[in-house]
Amino acid sequence: LADNFGMDALRMALLVGNTPGGDMSLSEEKVRAYKKFVNKLWNIARFVFENTSTDDVVSADMFAVQETKLEETKKEIGKHIESYQLHLAAEAVYHYVWHHFADVVIEEVKKVLQDPAVSEEEKKKQRVYLRSSFEGVLKIAHPFIPFVTEQIWEDMGKSELLMVAEW
Repeated sequence: LADNFGMDALRMALLVGNTPGGDMSLSEEKVRAYKKFVNKLWNIARFVFENTSTDDVVSADMFAVQETKLEETKKEIGKHIESYQLHLAAEAVYHYVWHHFADVVIEEVKKVLQDPAVSEEEKKKQRVYLRSSFEGVLKIAHPFIPFVTEQIWEDMGKSELLMVAEW
């Protein structure tokens, strides 16, 4: 399964839906589904790379939008990891990335970046917001999808390993 779909997809398939004390159902279809999730993460990275640069970094006077949903999700994931409920932590990552970041954050940023009526300053704020929020996504996904997230982190020009980055 790892050879066909990748180790990150297999890791997610082994974690999600695997409650302690229960029998685990693992099928090729389940691993294939998480391969699609890993591909979604790559596609998000490509969008971020195409629309931002390493110059788009957070500065205190510029970053007006606070991604509170990301902060809430970080706390939820941390709580689940500390209580050894890795299946719930992995599910929280999945739902945040797929249903909030991809469906809400990216779509809102796309609207701003494509609108000719929006000022360049506001577009710059949105690029900074997108890049910094995506860094947060990589941090929460890393314990579950370590290989892909580490590669994307490196592609973002980060010198330290994502594995040791602070949440």
